[in-house]
Amino acid sequence: MDNWELENSPAIVVKIDDTNLYASVSSQRDEKGKPIYWLASKEYLGQKMSSYGGKLTYTIRYEVPQGEGSPVLTTKPDVVLEGENGKVLNYKRQLQLSPGQTSAVEVQFLEYLWEDASGSNVSRDDFMSVLHDLKSLKLRASYSTVVAEVTIDDVIMGVAVDGPIVGAARANSVEVCDCPESATGASCELCGKGYTRAVDNTTCIPCNCFGHSDDCDGETGNCFSCQDNTTGLNCEVCEAGFFGDATAGSSQDCGICECPLGITSNSFATDCALDTFNNLWCTCQEGYSGRIVSGVLMVSMVMLLNLATTVRGVFVVEILMPVLMEAATLRRESALNVSMLRQETSVTTV
Repeated sequence: MDNWELENSPAIVVKIDDTNLYASVSSQRDEKGKPIYWLASKEYLGQKMSSYGGKLTYTIRYEVPQGEGSPVLTTKPDVVLEGENGKVLNYKRQLQLSPGQTSAVEVQFLEYLWEDASGSNVSRDDFMSVLHDLKSLKLRASYSTVVAEVTIDDVIMGVAVDGPIVGAARANSVEVCDCPESATGASCELCGKGYTRAVDNTTCIPCNCFGHSDDCDGETGNCFSCQDNTTGLNCEVCEAGFFGDATAGSSQDCGICECPLGITSNSFATDCALDTFNNLWCTCQEGYSGRIVSGVLMVSMVMLLNLATTVRGVFVVEILMPVLMEAATLRRESALNVSMLRQETSVTTV
Protein backbone atom coordinates (compact mmCIF):
# COMPACT_ATOMS: atom_id res chain seq x y z
CA MET A 1 0.00 0.00 0.00
CA ASP A 2 2.30 2.69 -1.30
CA ASN A 3 1.52 6.25 -2.41
CA TRP A 4 -1.77 6.67 -0.60
CA GLU A 5 -2.77 10.22 0.38
CA LEU A 6 -5.36 12.04 2.46
CA GLU A 7 -8.06 14.40 1.23
CA ASN A 8 -8.85 17.46 3.38
CA SER A 9 -5.69 17.05 5.46
CA PRO A 10 -2.01 17.88 4.82
CA ALA A 11 -0.92 15.21 7.31
CA ILE A 12 1.81 12.84 6.20
CA VAL A 13 0.74 9.24 5.62
CA VAL A 14 2.99 6.76 7.43
CA LYS A 15 3.31 3.20 6.15
CA ILE A 16 3.43 0.94 9.20
CA ASP A 17 3.80 -2.26 7.16
CA ASP A 18 2.81 -3.60 3.73
CA THR A 19 -0.92 -3.44 4.50
CA ASN A 20 -1.30 -0.81 7.24
CA LEU A 21 -1.30 3.00 6.95
CA TYR A 22 -1.43 5.63 9.70
CA ALA A 23 -1.68 9.43 9.88
CA SER A 24 -1.79 11.93 12.74
CA VAL A 25 -4.38 14.50 11.67
CA SER A 26 -5.04 16.36 14.91
CA SER A 27 -5.85 20.01 14.04
CA GLN A 28 -4.81 19.33 10.44
CA ARG A 29 -7.87 19.81 8.27
CA ASP A 30 -8.01 21.96 5.18
CA GLU A 31 -11.73 22.61 5.76
CA LYS A 32 -13.24 22.10 9.19
CA GLY A 33 -16.52 20.24 9.22
CA LYS A 34 -15.64 18.19 6.16
CA PRO A 35 -14.56 14.56 6.58
CA ILE A 36 -11.10 13.25 5.83
CA TYR A 37 -10.83 10.60 3.12
CA TRP A 38 -8.14 8.14 2.19
CA LEU A 39 -7.18 8.51 -1.49
CA ALA A 40 -6.28 5.18 -3.09
CA SER A 41 -3.07 4.81 -5.08
CA LYS A 42 -3.03 4.27 -8.84
CA GLU A 43 -3.07 0.46 -8.51
CA TYR A 44 -6.74 0.75 -7.56
CA LEU A 45 -7.60 3.11 -10.43
CA GLY A 46 -7.91 3.01 -14.20
CA GLN A 47 -9.82 0.32 -16.10
CA LYS A 48 -11.73 -1.60 -13.42
CA MET A 49 -14.72 -3.02 -15.31
CA SER A 50 -13.60 -6.49 -14.27
CA SER A 51 -14.38 -5.48 -10.67
CA TYR A 52 -18.10 -5.24 -11.45
CA GLY A 53 -20.00 -7.51 -9.05
CA GLY A 54 -16.89 -7.94 -6.93
CA LYS A 55 -16.10 -6.60 -3.48
CA LEU A 56 -13.88 -3.96 -1.91
CA THR A 57 -12.85 -4.80 1.65
CA TYR A 58 -10.77 -2.89 4.19
CA THR A 59 -10.41 -2.27 7.92
CA ILE A 60 -10.80 1.24 9.34
CA ARG A 61 -10.17 2.93 12.70
CA TYR A 62 -9.85 6.47 14.05
CA GLU A 63 -9.10 8.17 17.37
CA VAL A 64 -10.09 11.54 18.85
CA PRO A 65 -7.90 13.77 21.06
CA GLN A 66 -7.63 12.74 24.70
CA GLY A 67 -10.17 14.44 26.93
CA GLU A 68 -12.49 15.16 24.01
CA GLY A 69 -15.32 13.17 25.56
CA SER A 70 -18.05 12.04 23.17
CA PRO A 71 -17.60 13.77 19.80
CA VAL A 72 -20.49 14.35 17.43
CA LEU A 73 -20.70 11.61 14.81
CA THR A 74 -21.22 12.67 11.20
CA THR A 75 -22.89 11.04 8.21
CA LYS A 76 -21.04 11.10 4.90
CA PRO A 77 -20.50 8.50 2.15
CA ASP A 78 -18.09 5.78 3.23
CA VAL A 79 -16.83 5.22 -0.32
CA VAL A 80 -16.77 7.63 -3.27
CA LEU A 81 -15.97 6.70 -6.87
CA GLU A 82 -15.10 9.30 -9.50
CA GLY A 83 -14.67 8.49 -13.18
CA GLU A 84 -12.60 10.28 -15.78
CA ASN A 85 -15.94 11.15 -17.37
CA GLY A 86 -16.69 13.41 -14.38
CA LYS A 87 -19.37 11.22 -12.81
CA VAL A 88 -19.27 10.83 -9.01
CA LEU A 89 -20.91 7.87 -7.26
CA ASN A 90 -21.47 7.46 -3.51
CA TYR A 91 -21.97 4.20 -1.66
CA LYS A 92 -25.43 4.23 -0.07
CA ARG A 93 -24.68 2.27 3.07
CA GLN A 94 -22.99 4.27 5.83
CA LEU A 95 -21.26 3.27 9.04
CA GLN A 96 -21.79 4.86 12.42
CA LEU A 97 -18.26 4.31 13.65
CA SER A 98 -17.27 5.44 17.15
CA PRO A 99 -13.72 6.52 18.10
CA GLY A 100 -11.38 3.67 18.96
CA GLN A 101 -13.64 1.15 17.24
CA THR A 102 -12.12 -1.04 14.52
CA SER A 103 -14.52 -1.92 11.73
CA ALA A 104 -14.17 -4.29 8.79
CA VAL A 105 -15.90 -2.72 5.79
CA GLU A 106 -17.26 -4.62 2.80
CA VAL A 107 -18.43 -2.74 -0.30
CA GLN A 108 -19.95 -4.40 -3.36
CA PHE A 109 -19.65 -3.04 -6.91
CA LEU A 110 -23.29 -3.37 -8.00
CA GLU A 111 -25.18 -0.34 -9.29
CA TYR A 112 -28.21 -0.62 -6.99
CA LEU A 113 -25.96 -0.03 -3.97
CA TRP A 114 -24.73 3.32 -5.31
CA GLU A 115 -26.19 6.76 -5.99
CA ASP A 116 -25.01 9.84 -7.84
CA ALA A 117 -24.10 13.18 -6.24
CA SER A 118 -27.76 14.27 -6.28
CA GLY A 119 -28.90 11.12 -4.44
CA SER A 120 -30.51 9.52 -7.50
CA ASN A 121 -30.20 5.84 -8.31
CA VAL A 122 -27.49 4.76 -10.73
CA SER A 123 -28.06 2.76 -13.91
CA ARG A 124 -25.80 -0.11 -14.86
CA ASP A 125 -24.49 1.87 -17.83
CA ASP A 126 -23.58 4.82 -15.61
CA PHE A 127 -21.89 2.56 -13.12
CA MET A 128 -19.87 0.77 -15.81
CA SER A 129 -18.88 4.09 -17.38
CA VAL A 130 -17.21 5.06 -14.10
CA LEU A 131 -15.47 1.69 -13.72
CA HIS A 132 -14.29 1.96 -17.33
CA ASP A 133 -11.78 4.62 -16.26
CA LEU A 134 -11.74 5.13 -12.51
CA LYS A 135 -10.07 8.43 -11.66
CA SER A 136 -10.45 8.42 -7.88
CA LEU A 137 -11.35 5.99 -5.08
CA LYS A 138 -11.99 7.63 -1.72
CA LEU A 139 -12.44 5.73 1.56
CA ARG A 140 -13.75 7.66 4.53
CA ALA A 141 -11.20 8.10 7.32
CA SER A 142 -13.01 10.29 9.90
CA TYR A 143 -16.49 9.75 11.36
CA SER A 144 -16.79 12.59 13.88
CA THR A 145 -16.40 16.36 14.07
CA VAL A 146 -12.97 16.02 15.70
CA VAL A 147 -10.27 13.44 15.00
CA ALA A 148 -6.67 12.90 16.05
CA GLU A 149 -5.45 9.75 14.27
CA VAL A 150 -6.66 7.60 11.38
CA THR A 151 -5.60 4.15 10.25
CA ILE A 152 -6.55 1.85 7.38
CA ASP A 153 -5.56 -1.74 6.82
CA ASP A 154 -5.85 -4.57 4.27
CA VAL A 155 -7.49 -2.78 1.33
CA ILE A 156 -8.45 -5.48 -1.18
CA MET A 157 -10.25 -4.80 -4.46
CA GLY A 158 -11.57 -7.89 -6.23
CA VAL A 159 -11.11 -8.25 -9.99
CA ALA A 160 -12.15 -11.02 -12.38
CA VAL A 161 -9.50 -12.82 -14.45
CA ASP A 162 -9.68 -15.41 -17.22
CA GLY A 163 -9.25 -19.02 -16.18
CA PRO A 164 -9.64 -20.84 -12.86
CA ILE A 165 -7.71 -19.80 -9.74
CA VAL A 166 -7.42 -22.19 -6.81
CA GLY A 167 -9.40 -20.88 -3.85
CA ALA A 168 -11.02 -17.99 -5.76
CA ALA A 169 -14.79 -17.55 -6.09
CA ARG A 170 -16.40 -17.60 -9.51
CA ALA A 171 -17.11 -14.11 -10.89
CA ASN A 172 -20.69 -14.66 -12.04
CA SER A 173 -21.49 -10.95 -12.44
CA VAL A 174 -18.78 -10.19 -14.98
CA GLU A 175 -20.16 -10.32 -18.51
CA VAL A 176 -18.37 -11.76 -21.55
CA CYS A 177 -19.84 -10.22 -24.69
CA ASP A 178 -19.80 -11.17 -28.37
CA CYS A 179 -18.53 -7.87 -29.78
CA PRO A 180 -18.90 -6.34 -33.26
CA GLU A 181 -15.82 -5.68 -35.38
CA SER A 182 -15.56 -2.14 -34.01
CA ALA A 183 -15.16 -3.23 -30.36
CA THR A 184 -13.32 -5.70 -28.17
CA GLY A 185 -12.94 -6.59 -24.48
CA ALA A 186 -15.10 -8.59 -22.08
CA SER A 187 -17.78 -5.87 -22.16
CA CYS A 188 -16.93 -4.49 -25.63
CA GLU A 189 -15.48 -1.54 -23.77
CA LEU A 190 -12.44 -1.14 -26.05
CA CYS A 191 -12.24 -0.16 -29.69
CA GLY A 192 -11.26 -2.98 -32.05
CA LYS A 193 -8.40 -3.02 -34.54
CA GLY A 194 -8.87 -0.28 -37.13
CA TYR A 195 -11.19 1.77 -34.90
CA THR A 196 -10.81 4.60 -32.40
CA ARG A 197 -13.06 6.26 -29.85
CA ALA A 198 -15.34 9.02 -31.14
CA VAL A 199 -15.51 12.46 -29.54
CA ASP A 200 -18.62 11.49 -27.58
CA ASN A 201 -16.59 8.65 -25.98
CA THR A 202 -19.50 6.23 -26.45
CA THR A 203 -18.87 4.81 -29.93
CA CYS A 204 -15.92 3.56 -31.97
CA ILE A 205 -15.35 4.94 -35.47
CA PRO A 206 -12.92 3.84 -38.22
CA CYS A 207 -9.36 5.13 -38.02
CA ASN A 208 -8.77 8.26 -40.10
CA CYS A 209 -5.45 7.44 -41.79
CA PHE A 210 -6.42 8.49 -45.34
CA GLY A 211 -5.96 4.94 -46.56
CA HIS A 212 -2.27 4.76 -45.60
CA SER A 213 -2.70 2.56 -42.48
CA ASP A 214 -5.30 0.06 -41.29
CA ASP A 215 -4.79 0.55 -37.55
CA CYS A 216 -4.59 3.32 -34.97
CA ASP A 217 -4.61 3.93 -31.22
CA GLY A 218 -8.03 3.03 -29.85
CA GLU A 219 -8.12 6.08 -27.57
CA THR A 220 -6.21 8.87 -29.38
CA GLY A 221 -6.77 7.86 -33.01
CA ASN A 222 -3.07 8.27 -33.84
CA CYS A 223 -2.25 6.02 -36.81
CA PHE A 224 0.28 3.18 -36.66
CA SER A 225 2.88 2.33 -39.34
CA CYS A 226 1.98 4.83 -42.06
CA GLN A 227 2.60 3.46 -45.57
CA ASP A 228 2.86 4.93 -49.10
CA ASN A 229 5.66 7.37 -48.16
CA THR A 230 3.45 9.21 -45.62
CA THR A 231 3.91 10.28 -42.02
CA GLY A 232 2.10 12.29 -39.31
CA LEU A 233 -0.41 11.42 -36.59
CA ASN A 234 -2.96 10.59 -39.29
CA CYS A 235 -0.56 9.78 -42.16
CA GLU A 236 -1.57 13.17 -43.54
CA VAL A 237 1.89 14.39 -44.62
CA CYS A 238 4.30 13.18 -47.29
CA GLU A 239 7.65 11.97 -45.99
CA ALA A 240 10.82 13.99 -46.60
CA GLY A 241 11.84 13.68 -50.23
CA PHE A 242 8.27 13.15 -51.44
CA PHE A 243 5.54 15.57 -52.49
CA GLY A 244 1.81 15.55 -53.09
CA ASP A 245 -1.45 15.54 -51.14
CA ALA A 246 -1.33 12.69 -48.62
CA THR A 247 -4.98 13.27 -47.71
CA ALA A 248 -6.30 12.36 -51.17
CA GLY A 249 -6.74 8.74 -50.08
CA SER A 250 -4.68 6.93 -52.73
CA SER A 251 -1.54 4.82 -52.48
CA GLN A 252 -0.04 7.18 -55.09
CA ASP A 253 -0.63 10.37 -53.10
CA CYS A 254 3.05 11.05 -52.42
CA GLY A 255 5.50 10.93 -55.32
CA ILE A 256 9.27 11.05 -55.08
CA CYS A 257 10.91 14.44 -55.66
CA GLU A 258 12.47 14.50 -59.16
CA CYS A 259 15.56 16.29 -57.95
CA PRO A 260 16.91 15.70 -60.47
CA LEU A 261 15.43 12.25 -61.27
CA GLY A 262 12.40 10.40 -59.95
CA ILE A 263 14.31 7.40 -58.62
CA THR A 264 15.58 6.85 -55.10
CA SER A 265 19.25 6.65 -56.10
CA ASN A 266 19.10 9.99 -57.92
CA SER A 267 16.80 12.12 -55.79
CA PHE A 268 18.75 14.45 -53.49
CA ALA A 269 16.06 16.69 -52.01
CA THR A 270 14.73 16.91 -48.48
CA ASP A 271 11.58 18.51 -49.81
CA CYS A 272 10.00 19.75 -53.01
CA ALA A 273 6.84 21.49 -54.15
CA LEU A 274 4.95 22.55 -57.26
CA ASP A 275 4.45 26.26 -57.92
CA THR A 276 1.47 27.88 -59.61
CA PHE A 277 2.98 27.13 -63.03
CA ASN A 278 3.26 23.41 -62.17
CA ASN A 279 7.06 23.60 -61.90
CA LEU A 280 8.86 21.47 -59.32
CA TRP A 281 11.17 23.36 -56.94
CA CYS A 282 13.59 21.36 -54.81
CA THR A 283 15.03 21.87 -51.33
CA CYS A 284 18.38 20.16 -51.80
CA GLN A 285 20.17 17.98 -49.30
CA GLU A 286 23.39 19.26 -47.78
CA GLY A 287 26.14 19.04 -50.37
CA TYR A 288 23.78 19.43 -53.36
CA SER A 289 22.51 22.50 -55.16
CA GLY A 290 20.79 23.51 -58.38
CA ARG A 291 17.52 24.82 -59.73
CA ILE A 292 14.76 23.14 -61.65
CA VAL A 293 13.95 25.75 -64.30
CA SER A 294 11.41 24.79 -66.90
CA GLY A 295 8.10 26.34 -67.87
CA VAL A 296 8.27 29.09 -65.26
CA LEU A 297 11.03 30.99 -67.07
CA MET A 298 9.28 30.65 -70.41
CA VAL A 299 6.11 32.06 -68.88
CA SER A 300 8.10 34.85 -67.24
CA MET A 301 9.77 35.70 -70.56
CA VAL A 302 6.41 35.90 -72.34
CA MET A 303 4.99 38.09 -69.58
CA LEU A 304 7.96 40.44 -69.73
CA LEU A 305 7.78 40.69 -73.53
CA ASN A 306 4.10 41.49 -73.36
CA LEU A 307 4.84 44.15 -70.77
CA ALA A 308 7.59 45.62 -72.93
CA THR A 309 5.40 45.84 -76.04
CA THR A 310 2.55 47.51 -74.17
CA VAL A 311 4.70 50.24 -72.59
CA ARG A 312 5.89 53.14 -74.70
CA GLY A 313 9.55 53.85 -75.26
CA VAL A 314 12.69 51.91 -76.08
CA PHE A 315 14.01 52.61 -72.60
CA VAL A 316 11.68 50.05 -71.02
CA VAL A 317 12.74 47.39 -73.52
CA GLU A 318 16.40 48.15 -72.81
CA ILE A 319 15.77 47.62 -69.11
CA LEU A 320 13.89 44.37 -69.63
CA MET A 321 16.19 42.78 -72.19
CA PRO A 322 18.99 41.89 -69.69
CA VAL A 323 16.38 40.16 -67.54
CA LEU A 324 15.13 38.20 -70.53
CA MET A 325 18.65 37.22 -71.52
CA GLU A 326 19.47 36.06 -67.97
CA ALA A 327 16.28 33.98 -67.93
CA ALA A 328 17.17 32.36 -71.22
CA THR A 329 20.69 31.60 -69.97
CA LEU A 330 19.36 29.98 -66.81
CA ARG A 331 16.99 27.86 -68.86
CA ARG A 332 19.78 26.65 -71.18
CA GLU A 333 22.11 25.88 -68.23
CA SER A 334 19.41 23.95 -66.41
CA ALA A 335 18.51 21.91 -69.46
CA LEU A 336 22.19 21.16 -70.13
CA ASN A 337 22.83 20.12 -66.50
CA VAL A 338 19.86 17.76 -66.43
CA SER A 339 20.84 16.28 -69.81
CA MET A 340 24.45 15.68 -68.68
CA LEU A 341 23.28 14.15 -65.39
CA ARG A 342 20.96 11.76 -67.20
CA GLN A 343 23.77 10.72 -69.54
CA GLU A 344 26.12 10.17 -66.60
CA THR A 345 23.46 8.14 -64.78
CA SER A 346 22.88 5.93 -67.80
CA VAL A 347 26.63 5.26 -68.11
CA THR A 348 27.13 4.42 -64.44
CA THR A 349 24.20 2.04 -64.32
CA VAL A 350 25.28 -0.10 -67.34
